[in-house]
Amino acid sequence: MKNNFLRILGATTLILFVASSITSCSVEDGVDGINGVDGQDGIDGINGADGQDGQDGADAIGLEDFAKYGSIDLRVQGMRPDSVAFDYETELEFISPQLYNNNFQDDDPDHEFYFLRLLDAPNVDEVNGAAISLDVIDAGLASQSFSFEIQFSDFAIFSDDLTYILLDDDYFGSINTNNRVSNNYGLASTFTISDYSFDDTTNNLKFSFLMTVDGVNNETGNDLSIEGTVDIVVFENVGSRD
Repeated sequence: MKNNFLRILGATTLILFVASSITSCSVEDGVDGINGVDGQDGIDGINGADGQDGQDGADAIGLEDFAKYGSIDLRVQGMRPDSVAFDYETELEFISPQLYNNNFQDDDPDHEFYFLRLLDAPNVDEVNGAAISLDVIDAGLASQSFSFEIQFSDFAIFSDDLTYILLDDDYFGSINTNNRVSNNYGLASTFTISDYSFDDTTNNLKFSFLMTVDGVNNETGNDLSIEGTVDIVVFENVGSRD
């Protein structure tokens, strides 16, 4: 009996000892660390110096300055060398920067006109247009007559099939005189001028023309019709001192 009591007492003591050991070994919370010191902001850089203003460009010449002296409404009809018909209409509205290409000279009773009109913006090196010379002999008199020449320069006629031809030749027409024609090539087989007028106060020249040129006398090789309406202002040539 005594031995059993001792066993029970020893077991109880062992259990209390283990429990006490577990309690005494529990983990404690650690100490909070110290917050770090914030870094200082860097010093702002110095602004760079302002750049210098560029020079103003020269004023450009506006297209309206080249289009205020009238235009030529032009229609060209015919057959291309590859037997495709064309009917091309356009307005030549720009003068050349070389103002002597818009010239009138009064040799009373005769008048001489020479003027160039361009299809596109003026460019001295590239000319796409037509120049016309018109001599009026005995202007305003019953014996009045005309001598006419139209000169094409790189005049492109485009077609819907993405092909084109260039007119780059001279064609002549005259009424009652042939003094401007040196040979038959380019000479119109029929030629008319109508509605001619010239105002010597405003230098406004107006007229219409129609010419046909046989195939053997033009660069298409087929009959060519050229017609136009001119309504322009020209500059008078008063000569120069020798």
